[in-house]
Amino acid sequence: MDLLMAVEKIVDLAKDSQLSKEFYRKADKYIKYVSTKLELTKEQSVMMALFINRSDDNSIRISEISKDVECTTTRILRYMNDIDVLEKREYVRCCRERRGRISYRVPFDVIEAFKRDEKYVPRKLMNLTCPELFSELEDIFDLRRDNEITFEVMGQKIHSLLEDNPQLQFTKAIRQSGWEDGMEEELMLLLLFCHLYVNNNDNNIGFNDLDFLYDDKRTWNRVKNELARGSHQLFAYDIIENNDLCG
Repeated sequence: MDLLMAVEKIVDLAKDSQLSKEFYRKADKYIKYVSTKLELTKEQSVMMALFINRSDDNSIRISEISKDVECTTTRILRYMNDIDVLEKREYVRCCRERRGRISYRVPFDVIEAFKRDEKYVPRKLMNLTCPELFSELEDIFDLRRDNEITFEVMGQKIHSLLEDNPQLQFTKAIRQSGWEDGMEEELMLLLLFCHLYVNNNDNNIGFNDLDFLYDDKRTWNRVKNELARGSHQLFAYDIIENNDLCG
């Protein structure tokens, strides 16, 4: 048996089962295989199998999972804590749109790990070159732009990236500047400016390049007003300046 075979069996048995006790009894051998291999609970393993079954869809809805097993959406919502664990382990990505619509996708690297019959482990990002670090920053900001991570998770990923690459002059400059101490909003905005300038060769950065950064609209409106008035901390430190092209 391998992961994909176990997933296939779980999905077949879950169809129209309403995830009943009888389903868990019949699928026990396959659920245990996934659970042991991935170090997940039985419930998390079942949810993972159902997500893998829809991994060709980049916008999986909870209501679609409920239809697969012929149960109510409310029943699947009882598994949300298990799905949250899958998200934290990066087995699935969650897109939380500002209007409240939530969907999921299974990252390509997770699918590849399943094909190799391996537990997915996020790759280490240590001893990077500066171009490699900026490439990783771009990936993190892309995840935030697509609403697949929150501002808080984005910050955690970026801090981890900087901590794992202390040898770089860029990282040293950030550390020595003191921007990491109680200035999270400012630091993330600074790094976004750096990313846009380095990766996109963009020296005319407008509000539309920045408006995805924060979770709530009020924070962005405050920051936008400070940038427009030139009163933001980044101006005080002479890091950015306004130009005549509305950027």
